[in-house]
Amino acid sequence: MQKRLWDRSPAPKLTPEQLNAIDLLIFGKTDKEVAETLGIGRNTVSKWYKNAFFTAELNIKREALWIDSKLSSGLWPLTR
Repeated sequence: MQKRLWDRSPAPKLTPEQLNAIDLLIFGKTDKEVAETLGIGRNTVSKWYKNAFFTAELNIKREALWIDSKLSSGLWPLTR
């Protein structure tokens, strides 16, 4: 029997380490710099990119930062 959407387990949470990595990546750090800052291997950071939840959170935060920068500069929303 197929599970209903509301019967499924919740999406896995990202670890604090992964959330810190996302913040560092958003502000321009390379995979190597993130790994060195967090004291983990560069391959670990690369593997996180394959995690859909990590990538989604990274994209959401990048988009929020972009929107905030546009709002702050008065360039968005565009009016005609």
